Amino acid sequence: MVLIDLHKKYRQTLKKSYSVAEIDDLFKRLINGFFDWEPTLLGLEPQKQLAPQVIAQLEEALDRLAKHEPVQYIIGKAHFRDLLLDVDSSTLIPRPETEELVEWVISDYPPDAQLHIVDVGTGSGCIALALQQHFEQACIRGVDKSVAALSVAQKNALNLQLPVLFSQQSIESLPQPAQAFDAIVSNPPYVRTDEVLAPNVLDYEPHMALFTPPKQPLYYYEHLAEYGQKALKSGGHLYFEINPLELDLLKQMLLKKGFTPVEVRTDIFGKFRFLRATQP
Repeated sequence: MVLIDLHKKYRQTLKKSYSVAEIDDLFKRLINGFFDWEPTLLGLEPQKQLAPQVIAQLEEALDRLAKHEPVQYIIGKAHFRDLLLDVDSSTLIPRPETEELVEWVISDYPPDAQLHIVDVGTGSGCIALALQQHFEQACIRGVDKSVAALSVAQKNALNLQLPVLFSQQSIESLPQPAQAFDAIVSNPPYVRTDEVLAPNVLDYEPHMALFTPPKQPLYYYEHLAEYGQKALKSGGHLYFEINPLELDLLKQMLLKKGFTPVEVRTDIFGKFRFLRATQP
């Protein structure tokens, strides 16, 4: 089989679930992720003869895509800012919106600041590693309840040679730090159990990292706010990625706990997605 024929098979098999442009992008990401082939290869060498093992690997990937599995899990890699991270089903797939949360933190401090920051619910480590890459003199920590996720995060830190300190801790029982934090950053589970998610998210991404407890949409934010009251220095910040549906309740809760000001920003889609609250 030649490259263009397998590409046509992708288009035919996936046409009910994806647009032509999406299928082409998925195919190019796979040949690049699996074999380090440039995406332009499809146009430059459409008649490239494929080895049997290459065909087998791409046909297996096609079957997984047809079942809505995210391409990042199939390849085992995901991009976040300019980092290439390992990911698997124990971690959320890093999203462009979360890059915007990192950008907010970065914009608030000079790059040579000697900060102490913790990323709570670190998953793949994407937030913590991106912050460590930018703030070279900072002490960045990443914590997560999942041992499997922490294994991925630690592998990413090793691959990227970034000295983030990762440890297993749950949001409900975070320890008092030896030195107060300048910032606590978190993209905690915030999806309500009554929200409808796409199959590629619901069927494959870790529910532990997605959903709040039933009828408790602010559960993790309340724990993080209480921790911030104890662990942040005066003038320190909470930075959250949030569910826009809970914005008003979340602001009220934080103001009631004494954080002020509480500021919000929209994401690339115009939704209120990020919040910064300041410890007095």
